[in-house]
Parts: sequence; structure tokens; C-alpha cells
Amino acid sequence: MLIDYLDLLRRHAASPSFEQFALEVAQSPAMLRYLDNDQNRRGKPNENFSRELLELFTTGIGHYTEQDVHEGARALTGWTFEGGRGNQRYLEKPRFVFRANQHDAGQKTYLGKTGNLSGEDVIHLAATHPQTAVFVSRKLHRAFVRDTPDEAAVAASAETFRRTKGNIRAVLEELLASELFFAPENRAAIIRGPVEFIVGAVRTLGQPRLDAKQLLNLAQTAGKMGQLLLQPDTVKGWDGGREWINDSALLTRMQVAAALTLGGKAPDLNVYPSVLALLGTERSPLGATLDSLAPKQRTYLTLISPEFHLA
Repeated sequence: MLIDYLDLLRRHAASPSFEQFALEVAQSPAMLRYLDNDQNRRGKPNENFSRELLELFTTGIGHYTEQDVHEGARALTGWTFEGGRGNQRYLEKPRFVFRANQHDAGQKTYLGKTGNLSGEDVIHLAATHPQTAVFVSRKLHRAFVRDTPDEAAVAASAETFRRTKGNIRAVLEELLASELFFAPENRAAIIRGPVEFIVGAVRTLGQPRLDAKQLLNLAQTAGKMGQLLLQPDTVKGWDGGREWINDSALLTRMQVAAALTLGGKAPDLNVYPSVLALLGTERSPLGATLDSLAPKQRTYLTLISPEFHLA
């Protein structure tokens, strides 16, 4: 179930249609189970997914009412899945199903639209709401430009999102080719999360292919730093930014760097001059310090340098 969901996210990473992306997420067995929509039935609507659809996936807080949440839940009644349960859960591939006998076919009003609205109607109205363009664009800016986005730049991306009818690829292509993206003030303006830090360290060191046990150990280490894979503390995921940096997390990062570099044979970063160039350390005091050290110490200090924890 989770493998299928992760595959869905990969396929839509730069989706030409945010609405189609939202629809497939809403109909994925993993999401249906996670937010209880598989328990959403006529007469007893479960509002969990309907609420998060608006709050976390589309418009954001402040742009919908509690009535919208309730009416959205009614429209989504009957959306569930079959397969992947009980004794057959490892044999059957779970798949979305619509159960008409559990669906509320009555009149509904959702985000200003009234009618016999279906689940597909709700996804369309939420995905194409004007505020959704701003909400999604702000997330893209936080992911690719800086932890504290420039709101004027977010508004420009939102306009592209609307003009292209939710084409995430078009928004990203424009953003990643913009002067904003390459501006000096936006260099090293994002704090790397635990997983990004660990993966970056392993790749920087040119580590050979890791086995299952090593990968599990690294995943558990990321959890100690506050990012346990597939298990965020809340439905909205991890806040990121400065939340990644505290005394405990920094100590764990230093321990990871030490384990990767000071134990056993460590690569010499002289072989990877591009690493220092990308970190901007070749002309910094750190760069001068590294030149005077042995390979293992040089590698270790590079991984714990402030520059390496930023993107």
C-alpha cells in the first residue's frame, strides 16, 4: 500500500496537473486508510480527509469554513478500497472502489458551489480554488528557494500555477530558471533536514551501495534527529526550517559524521574539489583550515561545517 503511494508521489513530482495529482492521492488506498475515508459513509460522515484536503493539501487554513469540511465529507462518502486487508492483505493489491450504497447523493454546498456534488467535484473545487495556487506555490518556494519565502515571488508563481491550470512542472521550470533562485541571498537559505543531510553525506563520501542493515541504521538515525521516515509527528508532516536545528539534533549529526569518516578508511576530499566549491568553503576560513588537516579530519570537518547543513 505504501509502496504504491510512494510511487504515486514520484510520478507526480512535477505533475502537469495538480488536480489529477490531488485526485489520485484522494483515491489511493494508503490515504483512504490513513485519514479514515474508508470509514466515511452516508449518515455518518467522517470528516478527517475532507478537513486535511483543505487545510494541508489545497487552500490552507482561513479559506474554508467548517460547513465546507462537513459538506466535503458528505460528497466523499462511499470512497473506500478493497483488497489488502485481513489474511489476504499480502496477496491482494488494494484498489480504490466507490460504493454507491454508502454515498450521500443529497444536495451540498462546498466552497460556494451548490449541487449534488460528488467526490470528484470536491477535488476539482479544492484543487482549482484561487488560494490553492498560493498555498502550493509557497510550499515550492520553501522547498527550493528559502525557508522564509518572499511573498511577492510566491504570488508570481501562483499566477503561473493558475494560468497553466495547476501545472507544477511549469511553475518549477520558471522558478528554477529565475534570478530569484540564483540570487546570492538565496544561496544556503534552506536548512537541510535529517534525511537530506544523511543522504548528502553518504553521496559526498562516495560510499559504495549500502546493504539493508546499513540503510535501516541510517533511517533510525534520521529518526533520532526528528525525521522518522513515513512517520511524522502530525498529519501535516515536518515543519522543517529551524525546527531541524537543536542541541540534540546537532550532536547526532556530529556523531553521524564521525561514524562515516573517522571510523575505518575515509575518502580524501581532495578527490572531490567540487564538494568544497559547492559548499563555498574554498575561499572561506574553513577552506584554509581543511588544507592543513589529514584526510579523515578534513572529511569530518567538512560534514559538520555550517555550510554542509544548508542548501
